[in-house]
Amino acid sequence: IDEIVEILQRNRTINYIRISNSVKKMNNGDNEQNGSFSKWLNLTDVTFDSPSSLSLIGSYIFYNCESLTSIKIPSSVKIIGSHAFYCCSSLKQVLFDDDSKLTEIGTSAFVGCKLLSKIKIPSSVKKIESSAFIECLALSEVLFNEMSCLISIGNFVFSGCSSLQKITIPSSVNSIGDHAFSRCISLDEILIPSSLS
Repeated sequence: IDEIVEILQRNRTINYIRISNSVKKMNNGDNEQNGSFSKWLNLTDVTFDSPSSLSLIGSYIFYNCESLTSIKIPSSVKIIGSHAFYCCSSLKQVLFDDDSKLTEIGTSAFVGCKLLSKIKIPSSVKKIESSAFIECLALSEVLFNEMSCLISIGNFVFSGCSSLQKITIPSSVNSIGDHAFSRCISLDEILIPSSLS
């Protein structure tokens, strides 16, 4: 896929991509300039053939795809890399299958997705890395499954989520980073499990 994307990078006017079920990894970019679909400003729709064998959505893959409105992450994906959906400013919906195998949401993965209003974190997720949802201004609901395996919430994860009013931390969590809820000006209630030290 990397060779194909390199050719397509010369024409970023494409508005639809379909990822074959033979693709196992969308590899990490080193920065915002070389993520596979970074700055494809007209990209509105991404679909994955089923059953997907994709395990990695790497760093900077969809960086600043400002027209992307929704995405359904295949259940096979285990890692969403850093800055993967950074500043996808039209992104309203991120969906996961009930049998999701996702274990990690990377640093700054969804920063600046200002229209994202709700997200349900799969029970398989163990780590939400620092700054993952900074400045998701419309984010009013963050839901965790009661069987959540989440262990850590990193620094600044929900910082600046000004519409967030209430959140219930899963009992599996043993670490919440510094400033995880800073500048959440509407936040009235955080339910923290007694197991959290």
